Amino acid sequence: MTSLQHNSIMQQTNAWRRAGAPLPVCNEADVCDEETRRDVDLMILDYIVCAALTSILHERIADREGAEQQQEGIHGCDRWLEIAEATLHLFKTNNPGETLSDDIKFKIKTLNFSNLFFRRFQETTPAEELDRAFERVQPISASQIDENRRTFLDHMAVRETEEYEFDIEASVTLCDILPELMELCDSAPDAISDDICTIAVLFMLHAAIEQGLLYGRVGREVLDETFAWGNKDDDHSWTETRDRHRLSLCPNADEEDDDDDDDGAHEDYGEQLKRIIYENPPFEFEEEVLNLIKTLQKTWDAPILNQLEQGKLFSLGDDEVAAFKRRVVFNDSGS
Repeated sequence: MTSLQHNSIMQQTNAWRRAGAPLPVCNEADVCDEETRRDVDLMILDYIVCAALTSILHERIADREGAEQQQEGIHGCDRWLEIAEATLHLFKTNNPGETLSDDIKFKIKTLNFSNLFFRRFQETTPAEELDRAFERVQPISASQIDENRRTFLDHMAVRETEEYEFDIEASVTLCDILPELMELCDSAPDAISDDICTIAVLFMLHAAIEQGLLYGRVGREVLDETFAWGNKDDDHSWTETRDRHRLSLCPNADEEDDDDDDDGAHEDYGEQLKRIIYENPPFEFEEEVLNLIKTLQKTWDAPILNQLEQGKLFSLGDDEVAAFKRRVVFNDSGS
């Protein structure tokens, strides 16, 4: 991913977060019905957000399967994301003071998370014992980090070429994406709440390991940052699972302490992280996230414009849909 591509992704993400600045207002009172314009704008926004999400999933699935991607010009995902951002701006301009429905808000959150997670390669009070444990940990060397990076990218089906080299300094990390994921957890429908909470715990684990193996960041503050999510009223089993994963990342959590032989008693921390990641492969974890997002899509009603594309509209028959299309098509007399 080039720095320009990375900046584009973050700009798009920031646009979703702040809902955009207003565009110049135009007077459309003579051509628009105020009672229906908001509904039309919502239909368009719904259609484009869903199309952008689908395009992101298709792009990442193609990458995972080794399919060739277009290398010149603007990619399909970039096009859809730019259109989605512009459409959101337009909705805010056309409908000042209007609040998006919870359904659209959730779809935008899903798009925001998916954009960051699937395209990130393209451009509590701590215990004193934990602090002491990390004092004995040796930093992960630059050569180890470079080897880890090459192994990780190969595992994730991300190919480096003369034109593209993964830029650690400009990359989007899993820690960067955690807030978006937790927003999804808070808004997820009951039908998938258990699945997304399971993903959230694993996401924290992978985020912490990624910080160590790819970025060389280890220590209590990394665990505090990645495992800080949760509320007092969370499900007890979820909290236990989160804390168990956190404990597994403490230096030599599975071994007995031996004060007589520090060198022999403590496994190299980088190797400890590798052992955990071998047990929880990132490629398989990403597939779980892919399946989760696709399951989320299935819980949504198809956008009205999608239904019209397919010749269907709610429970209307083919003749009724055709009649509806004839009614909404602009003609010369309407100009």
